[in-house]
Amino acid sequence: MLRLSELAKGDFLALDIEGDGNKNQRPVEISVCEFSYGAFVREHHWLINPERPISYFARVKHGIGDRKVRSAPKFTEVKEEIANLLAGRVVVAHDMTGDLLMLGEGDPSIIEFPGRIVCTYRMAKHALPARQPVTPGVTSLSAWLGIDREMPDGLRRKTVHSSSLDAWRTGKIFVALAGKLPPDDRTQEMLCRQFSLSVKSLEAIRSKLAKRAMAASSAQIT
Repeated sequence: MLRLSELAKGDFLALDIEGDGNKNQRPVEISVCEFSYGAFVREHHWLINPERPISYFARVKHGIGDRKVRSAPKFTEVKEEIANLLAGRVVVAHDMTGDLLMLGEGDPSIIEFPGRIVCTYRMAKHALPARQPVTPGVTSLSAWLGIDREMPDGLRRKTVHSSSLDAWRTGKIFVALAGKLPPDDRTQEMLCRQFSLSVKSLEAIRSKLAKRAMAASSAQIT
């Protein structure tokens, strides 16, 4: 029986990706934070060259511009390292669909690797009390839960909207929200399915990526 509270107390990975801000975003920064028994262990961090200009909006948002990634590896050069890290693991993400679409822009096969993907945004929508003056975004949730008061030293970047900070926050949000869920086995199992990426959702992401690839191929031909 799958229990979210047990997943949060075990070993899991928290993922966050920042994109280039263009249509069909490509990753420019990826962070994967390891957690064990609810505590942060270490961060794996990559800057990625998206092989096209980063939009002004994205530069303002996360602080990464073309100069910073000019000598960074392309996604194809780090995808195996990332895939090996995610393989068979419990992965939590706050924008599950958006993060997988960005990974898929680099290589669609990489989204096959995690053993289970849990969406903390879905958890937050469920857990937030009615009329609570907080939105389910990472920054707002972190403030509401008091997470940022204990920020660790091991993060590569701590600026707002950096993948480092948001991946760490996502992991802490997962632990905090899992502790607020009803403890009975039936509810825990039901919510674990509700907050996890389903086979149907994964197929929809694959289909969207395939349509994008087909459109890009047709555009090149014409």
